[in-house]
Amino acid sequence: MLRNNSEGSMIFLIGNKIDLENEREVTKEKGEKFKSNYDDIKMFFEISALKCINIDNLLDNISISIYEKNKKLENEENNALQKTITIVKDDFLKKGKKKKKKWC
Repeated sequence: MLRNNSEGSMIFLIGNKIDLENEREVTKEKGEKFKSNYDDIKMFFEISALKCINIDNLLDNISISIYEKNKKLENEENNALQKTITIVKDDFLKKGKKKKKKWC
C-alpha cells in the first residue's frame, strides 16, 4: 500500500524489542535478507524502544536521509530552473536579432 500510495517516500525497516532476545520471532539475518529483496527499503534497524537501544542511530539516519533527499530535490529544481532561464534567454536573443535585408 505504501509503494502504491506514496510516491517518492523513503522506507525504513525497523525491528523492535531486541531487548527480548529469547522471544525473538525474526532474526537480524531475516530482517537484513528481507531488506535486500526490496530496492526501495532504505535501511534496516533493530531497536528497543523500552531500553532506548539504537533509537538515536535510527533518528540520525532518518534525519540525514531526509536532508539529503531535500538537497537533491532542491538541486534538481535549481537545474531545471536554470535550463528554463537559458532556453527563454536564447529564444529571446534569437527573436531580438534583426534579419538583414539582402540587396541585389
